[in-house]
Amino acid sequence: MDLALEPMGRRKDGTEFPVGVSLSPVETNRGIFLAAAVRDLTERQRIERERAQVEARLLMVERDEERAMMEAQLQKAQRLESIGQLAGGVAHDFNNLLAGIMNYAGLVSANLGREMDRRGLSEDEVFVTLVQDVGEITGVAKRAAALTHQLLTFSRRTVVRPEVLDLNSVVSDMEKLLRTTIGESVDLRMVFASELPLIKADRGQIDQVLMNLAVNARDAMPGGGKLEIETCTFEVDQHYARIHAIDAGVYVRLLVSDTGTGMSQEVSARSFEPFFSTKGEGSGLGLATVYGIVTQAGGNIVIDSELGSGTTVQVNFPATKDPVSGQRELPPDAQLSSRGETVLLVEDEEIVREPARRMLAMRGYTVLAAANADAALAIMSAHPAQIDLLLTDVVMPGGSGQELSIEVLEHRPTTKVLFMSGYSHDVIAPQGVLEEGVNLIEKPFSSDELLRKVRDVLDAGS
Repeated sequence: MDLALEPMGRRKDGTEFPVGVSLSPVETNRGIFLAAAVRDLTERQRIERERAQVEARLLMVERDEERAMMEAQLQKAQRLESIGQLAGGVAHDFNNLLAGIMNYAGLVSANLGREMDRRGLSEDEVFVTLVQDVGEITGVAKRAAALTHQLLTFSRRTVVRPEVLDLNSVVSDMEKLLRTTIGESVDLRMVFASELPLIKADRGQIDQVLMNLAVNARDAMPGGGKLEIETCTFEVDQHYARIHAIDAGVYVRLLVSDTGTGMSQEVSARSFEPFFSTKGEGSGLGLATVYGIVTQAGGNIVIDSELGSGTTVQVNFPATKDPVSGQRELPPDAQLSSRGETVLLVEDEEIVREPARRMLAMRGYTVLAAANADAALAIMSAHPAQIDLLLTDVVMPGGSGQELSIEVLEHRPTTKVLFMSGYSHDVIAPQGVLEEGVNLIEKPFSSDELLRKVRDVLDAGS
């Protein structure tokens, strides 16, 4: 057996130097002897030190590059967050105004319709024109509401209702609509990975992600081209997770690639900002909405684009092991009227409270209306009969809807609760995900949406 040692040697001038000594047994006719080989290790150690220094510098460069990437991502996230806070605040306040417009227009339309039936008026009468005009007002308000909803989605202040989904099935179900939307000049190809993990997200929002990305790709190919939508499994390591501020683990990746005009690096860096558009038309909220949906779902989105070389969008959703859950069906229109129930309506904005009260009363509900939590508790104390539903705003001066619901349920445990809000993720829906058992209707809502939701909550569990 050989033995290697690295003692220090000494030169004639007295200086020390590293040496390597190898001892090997040598068998002779006189017995077994040890043969020693002595080597000067000065040069080898110098080379090793230089290699270590180079490796350390490379590691520092890699860390500097990673740090620079993380700082760039942080600055981008902070910029988008500040824009989102502004947009979310404006959209929240605007939703109350839109709710008033939509609901008063709905009341006018309903009253005109009943008056036409009472008088037996034909379609060429002036009432028809009035009904059409009110319908136009409602349509414009709904378009404005759609814009505010997109702003809230971008700023991650909309409430999502997640369900366990197979992304392959979602994309497949959207294929026909996508082909119709992008037109025959675009060759659509879909590639599905086998044994894809499930994800947990809002189905409607995933549909919106697909549609927005497909429309963007179509617009980037005015003369036609190829669009490929692909799904696959993606493993996020610690390095990727640090840079993109997401958790490490298994993700489901959605890839949307086109052969369009592409974007410059400067344009790509601003592509998620609301109202930023290179098309010269539209709201500029398409990618901003996608960004909000994906980040609220715990994922991330990356755009790889170059002028003249097309664009690839990578969307990563965290995988889940939760089981698939069923969905309850809303009641049909014929079953939306009251069955003798009493509703305690609490809303500080009169333009929302009054039309909501009238819409419910027109369908036979007994409505007790209050402008704040204190007034609602006083009404409840003075009303000895059953209160079937508490319909309350979430954010109100003098006490939140959540606090009010706790107090009401303490005295009336059989009362059901339905919250309404422009956005309420920070009050009743942590991280924007509606908790199980919490009922919410988002402003602005139409008469039909309110009546359906009220009926659904009252009928649940009965």
